[in-house]
Amino acid sequence: MDYLEHFKPGKIRCGWLKKKDDTEFVIKDCGIPKRIGHDKIDEKFGTNFQIFFSDIGDFNRRGISNKELAYQKSAKFKYDKAKEKYLNTYSFNIDNPNHFEKELLNFDDNGSIRGKVVFTGQPGKRFKANNGRWTGHFYEFIFPENSTNKELTIDKKVIDNFLFAYYEQDKNQWSVDWDYWRTKLNNGEEIPVFFSEENGKVKHFGLSYLYKLPYNYSVHDSILKTQGNNSANELDFTSCLFGYSRKIDDKLNNLKGRVHVGHAFALENTAILLDEEKYVLGTPKASYYPNYIVQNPDSSGKITGNYLTFMHDKAEISGYKRYPVRSKIAGTNFQDNMDRVATRFKPLDKGATFKCAISYHNLRAEELGALISALTFHNTTDQFHSLGMGKPFGFGRITVDVSNLNSYLTPLKAFEAYMKYSIDGWETTNQIKELLVTSTLHDNQQEIDKVLKYQTLTEFVNAKRRNNMWALLPYSKIVKQTNFKFESWSSEKERNEYNAIWNKEKEVYKELTADNLQQKYNAKLSKKRNEITQVFETEKKKLSEKLSAKLKELENIQKANAAAAEEQERIAKREEARLVAETEGPALGNIPDTDRNALDSISSAIEVWARNFYIIKKTEKIIKENPNGYLIEIFRATLKNKLVEVANLGHKTQKDKLAAPFANNPFFRKIQTWVGPDVAQQWYDDLNKTK
Repeated sequence: MDYLEHFKPGKIRCGWLKKKDDTEFVIKDCGIPKRIGHDKIDEKFGTNFQIFFSDIGDFNRRGISNKELAYQKSAKFKYDKAKEKYLNTYSFNIDNPNHFEKELLNFDDNGSIRGKVVFTGQPGKRFKANNGRWTGHFYEFIFPENSTNKELTIDKKVIDNFLFAYYEQDKNQWSVDWDYWRTKLNNGEEIPVFFSEENGKVKHFGLSYLYKLPYNYSVHDSILKTQGNNSANELDFTSCLFGYSRKIDDKLNNLKGRVHVGHAFALENTAILLDEEKYVLGTPKASYYPNYIVQNPDSSGKITGNYLTFMHDKAEISGYKRYPVRSKIAGTNFQDNMDRVATRFKPLDKGATFKCAISYHNLRAEELGALISALTFHNTTDQFHSLGMGKPFGFGRITVDVSNLNSYLTPLKAFEAYMKYSIDGWETTNQIKELLVTSTLHDNQQEIDKVLKYQTLTEFVNAKRRNNMWALLPYSKIVKQTNFKFESWSSEKERNEYNAIWNKEKEVYKELTADNLQQKYNAKLSKKRNEITQVFETEKKKLSEKLSAKLKELENIQKANAAAAEEQERIAKREEARLVAETEGPALGNIPDTDRNALDSISSAIEVWARNFYIIKKTEKIIKENPNGYLIEIFRATLKNKLVEVANLGHKTQKDKLAAPFANNPFFRKIQTWVGPDVAQQWYDDLNKTK
């Protein structure tokens, strides 16, 4: 409903998108798009869309490849079939002013509406439903043209959303149409788009009428709403321990990490490689709002009312993705027709043991304790980590043992005390509860599997239909266990001692930052740094200029030598090719007489020979310079003999081509360019006598 609200009749406009430079795009506004039926287009353009895309046509026929189907579904397929007739501006009249709130047009040379035909993709076949009404894509668009078409500029964010929606950042995911349109756009041509406009500004746009609509809020925006807008600039344990490189207030900030995890090596005779497995692995998408947005479903997983989506300012992110550990490996979901999307891997047998070292330096007690807590689930024994892409099916379940853990219990207590100091009741929060429950093995694995599994494509769509409205429950509710929490290792006395230390540190920090002390120190440090940097940059610039001049001189010499060598090589190759052409003639000997494409092969062989012999790439120029035929005399007899063999022994299609009336015989028109009109006529007569 959030989506369709933006596409009500009269809200979507059409226009022509043009790229002015690398950063500026404009849309020429053509107003509300009109519609025209496939039957009218077929009649005007000579296409057969009405039949082809129907349930009795060849569209999406059995056995068609995925690549061919993607092409048939694209707008490019229709443009190719319409050839270049769609480029023209036509006149139209109104055929039906209110066909399901759409204005239908028809071609009319005297019509008052001027515009161009614009095609969009074909999602599926057109067929008659059980209620007797036709369903499926049958209408294309007319973009009106008039003298008042105005240009609208587009904000960079709107352009970025458009490019992201069509996977500009990932060539492997380009659709047939995006590959087609982006080429035209980058060549300075206009491409048809549909858009929404508000107060003279483009809000969003796409390549089809029902285009991909950008959400009002990103995943990042939703996280900030949950954690607070300042959280993006604040530091947490992870940032402080492992470092970061990120922008804060539009300035790049970097912090070096203080923890290094070394490579883990398998102990001898423990890592046993098993046979290859084949599974189909899905990747959760943040756009699937039933799971990614907090929905507050009932105990069965169903919600009432409407979904919250990234369109709503009250939407909160559900959390982070975590695959629950499994007591048993799930059976494969691979089927025989899934090779294209299957992932193959060879897992290790259970019992594989690895050893590594974790190096750290300059950590506070609570920071070191945080590291130990994360590795050991706060020193518990019933939880498991999981690694690798097979996690959803139970692969990669591991336990991490710290060999000298007893010597780290004091930092672990410091971390626990700090968490209690910062967040009252942290060990019983929902985040900790869900961490522990998803890391614990459960006896009722078979019952869990019935609920928690990959959705099929049909289930994926049906889950959010109006009569279903399903959302993903927290895992604790799925397994019906909600009593998980971290065990406490610190005493109240120890926590009070730590609290006293941190309260004192707060006071010291206040003193150090009072009266702009830190700003004054930074300003003085910055001034001295700038003085040193200026001296260094001056010397560096002098050396750089000298080096650049020398490199440029060397580069010019190398380019000149390379160019001369390339030219000599090209001349030698051309002369060699001409000598071969002069002595051996066209390569006709390898062309089978019975081949159904023999005449095309003969034509190609002679054209290749001509380009090599005359050292001219364009055949038209060779023909112009040799009006009596460009095939030299010594090779004409060989050509004639080849034609006689094809006429007598060749495929029926080739014989028919040779026997067609001379006046309008396409192949003999080519022969005239090879041997001249008179000789061609004589050959034609000889061939037909022979036949």
